[in-house]
Amino acid sequence: MKKKRIMPIILIALLVIVIGVIVLINMGGEKRAQRKLNTVADKFYSYYYDDNSDKKDKEVIKEFLSNYADTGITINLKNLKLYMDTKKIENYGALNKCDEEKTKVIITPFSPYGKKDKTITTILDCDF
Repeated sequence: MKKKRIMPIILIALLVIVIGVIVLINMGGEKRAQRKLNTVADKFYSYYYDDNSDKKDKEVIKEFLSNYADTGITINLKNLKLYMDTKKIENYGALNKCDEEKTKVIITPFSPYGKKDKTITTILDCDF
């Protein structure tokens, strides 16, 4: 008689554990995707900055980047991949489940407009 009472409790406990694990895995996927997108955006800006700063005066670069201090530079995952693929260095892993048009970053440069003077905001649209 006691076995009949314990069995549903055990099944419910197992179900709760399985659901908890699934939720944790999905939350982990979003965090990984956000970190990966941030890393890709940081590398993009670094390469973009290097590609453009070699040819121009520092004041020209500062003036150009200051135009984006309020609005930021918005680039979607598709264009990030296109640019980064020319560098042949990136593995997108956690971003493979993301919509390439709707997933994007906003890179906002700030004074003194050097290579590291930026904030990165990520916007994810992924199937986790």
